[in-house]
Amino acid sequence: MRLEKMGELLPAFDAIQNEIEFLADAAELENQFTERQNFEDNFYRFSMLARNLLTKHNFYELDNEKESVRSTASGSSSHRSKNEHVALKALPKFPPIPIPTFSGKSENWLEFRDTFSSLVHKNERLDNIEKFHFLRGALDGDVKQFIGTLEFSDSGYDVVWNLLLERFNNTFLLVNNNLKCLVNLPEIQKENAVDLRKMLDILVKNLRSLNSLEVNTEHWDILVIFLACSKLDSHTKREWEEGKF
Repeated sequence: MRLEKMGELLPAFDAIQNEIEFLADAAELENQFTERQNFEDNFYRFSMLARNLLTKHNFYELDNEKESVRSTASGSSSHRSKNEHVALKALPKFPPIPIPTFSGKSENWLEFRDTFSSLVHKNERLDNIEKFHFLRGALDGDVKQFIGTLEFSDSGYDVVWNLLLERFNNTFLLVNNNLKCLVNLPEIQKENAVDLRKMLDILVKNLRSLNSLEVNTEHWDILVIFLACSKLDSHTKREWEEGKF
């Protein structure tokens, strides 16, 4: 319930932080950008930690339910103590955690690959058929049609997962897509704090993706500034050039 409530925090924070940044003077604005970034980093980090904990509880409970069914069917459930049964029943019922979908867009591949791998692929509590079921539910568009032609079996999961890695885990293509996003930043037609924030989000997202692909962007400051300034509206650009930011 608290995790669901967290989803309401980010839009509320974003709205208030926009007002703060609008009112801040030049000396304070950089500190406010840092404050925003720190909040968002912590928000996503703790959200992911919470989701991982819920996932572990869900799979733990699923394993125990399977074991209970097996024991009942074989007539050998006597090895479980009464206290153990009470403890299992006391486990809370958590809502299912959605797995991100992937439709074949390379810019979404890294997020999908890392999340699916963490929640499903590397989860030793799941057998291959269960992993295959999650994978089929997470794919969309042409990719879903592509795997629909393959056999739904225990051995088929590894075949499909390796085919996806072979097709989309292309470092050269992923790097090119991130560079394309940096070069093709959306133009800001009129002085606008919201659009400026969107530009910053695109810059940060793609630079982090490049770093995760082992591309060193540590000394790209002058290039990034040039690309960003070329997309600014005339008023904001003039303010920047005059050193008012």
